[in-house]
Amino acid sequence: ALQNALRVAHGTGARVVVRPSPPLEAPQLIYEFLPWVDYLIGTPWELRHLLPEPDDDATTEQLAMRLLQLGVGTVCAIEHFSCMLRSDQLRLDVAPVQTALQDTPGARDAFIAALTFRMLEADGALTSDDLSWAVAAMTAIRPFGRIPTSMPTTDEISQRLAAIQDSRRGVANHDAGDGR
Repeated sequence: ALQNALRVAHGTGARVVVRPSPPLEAPQLIYEFLPWVDYLIGTPWELRHLLPEPDDDATTEQLAMRLLQLGVGTVCAIEHFSCMLRSDQLRLDVAPVQTALQDTPGARDAFIAALTFRMLEADGALTSDDLSWAVAAMTAIRPFGRIPTSMPTTDEISQRLAAIQDSRRGVANHDAGDGR
């Protein structure tokens, strides 16, 4: 059933986005399907557990390269309100966003929903602005309450991204003024 669904989705030009959670006991069983996965999005821990022998010493970059070698189109690692995206054509990174929270329920889901939204708007061609917007969605989430009502709106995400960019410009201007 999974194979047929992936073939149909891929055959129609639809983007296949997968979050590998929870980990599988035998991830090798899905390797034949990985070439149909356009975007594999997860934490380094989740991505690490897709490998037959998880290597705790492997960097996130090394994990992404190994998963690309297995046929995944694009690997996107999200952690600590930051993002790393790797494919054969793209190498994009979004620096961690400062936030009072360490992690919030639904943050990764907000990221995936926001990135998918931007992917659909851009007809699949993602940019660093799209990744920054999706990272901002993780920090714009309202961490208290039920998941459906905690997800930010597109306006809230855009406002949060503008605040993040203003904050980073302020730090850069402050550092330049100090002669650093």
